Amino acid sequence: MRDPISRSSVRTPADRASPQLGSRAQASQIDFLNALIILIIGTSVFFTFGVAIVDSEVADVGSNGVTASRAADRVADDLIRNATTEPLANRTCTAALFETTGNTDCRIPAAAPSDTELDYLRDILGLDRQYSANVTIRDPQRGGIVSISGTEAKLGPKPPASGEVGSHHRYIAYPPSGSSSTPDHYVVIVYVWT
Repeated sequence: MRDPISRSSVRTPADRASPQLGSRAQASQIDFLNALIILIIGTSVFFTFGVAIVDSEVADVGSNGVTASRAADRVADDLIRNATTEPLANRTCTAALFETTGNTDCRIPAAAPSDTELDYLRDILGLDRQYSANVTIRDPQRGGIVSISGTEAKLGPKPPASGEVGSHHRYIAYPPSGSSSTPDHYVVIVYVWT
């Protein structure tokens, strides 16, 4: 048998007459629903627009755009820096890439004596023979192709003015040069066409 005086089972007449108990519960539910709606809208806005704002890449969506994207990733993450251990691009590796001399420390093979510049580019980017490619590093502030360690950062034939040319831009940073304390920011641009 229950204890008739137990606090959990006893409601005073004031509790029964008070309409505020029900309205407080409704207010809490409405606050929860409002917070949930704001969370869902905020998340959907972030995944719709935030990725484009945060992303450090610009890609062409043409049929060769995916190939250009993978080639740009190969250049920026594997050849001119080691993405797993180096936060900034390496000037020595960049010069070895664009001079086609290779560098074992940078994992960049040297061009074979019989290779053309395009053959070398296809080999290091892992492209099939049907593709042609062009890789440059440009200064977004000053414009033009940059010179890294005395080597002009361009490789491959000039892309055609018409046709299906895919392109991909990757923003990269090099350690500060000279007396500057801020990293040098450049853009790796890869064009791929068939």
